Amino acid sequence: MSLWPNPREASWLATSLALVLAVAIPLLAFFIPFPSSDDDDHPPDHTPIVDLCSWFPAPKAAELVPDHRPPKGQTIFYGEVQCTWQTEAPRTSLELSASRMTTAATTTEDEMRKAREDYAQKNDAIEGKSETVTGLGDEATLTYKTDRDSTQAVVAARDGILVIQVRYSAKTNPATVITRAKEAATELLRVLPPKGH
Repeated sequence: MSLWPNPREASWLATSLALVLAVAIPLLAFFIPFPSSDDDDHPPDHTPIVDLCSWFPAPKAAELVPDHRPPKGQTIFYGEVQCTWQTEAPRTSLELSASRMTTAATTTEDEMRKAREDYAQKNDAIEGKSETVTGLGDEATLTYKTDRDSTQAVVAARDGILVIQVRYSAKTNPATVITRAKEAATELLRVLPPKGH
């Protein structure tokens, strides 16, 4: 008895193998991901921004807001987190926020566009005298105003796809309030993921 198939069996085996391959190859191409030239366009994963109250150094918070009450943190829509320190009278307060508007972004360019829009909207919502701040992220603005004996300074900054805002108010001279707001913004950017990643 021969181990080799006869010509008719060989033809049937060849036809069956061709049919199996014709079905299997497209299925493999569908289920197995192949490298794409567009991979670089998709946003990478980012470090979560969770709790500013624990990330911001406690000694710095105590320096800016002496004898403050326990800080209050909260998460706001669109991935924005906040933390606030404040005292009893005379009222001194420090409010920090950080946001990264990347939820619906599909490309790195889209992420950057959303960050620029977020930064512009935060600045438009602040009233007072404004000036550009250098050396703080990719772009930063200081806005301040004095109401009777209290001054409020707000620093908004964008570092890559990360947008922060520092709101500091105290009953002291305006120059001190402005300096402390800038210090808080510098410290906040230092502890957050560089460029928002």
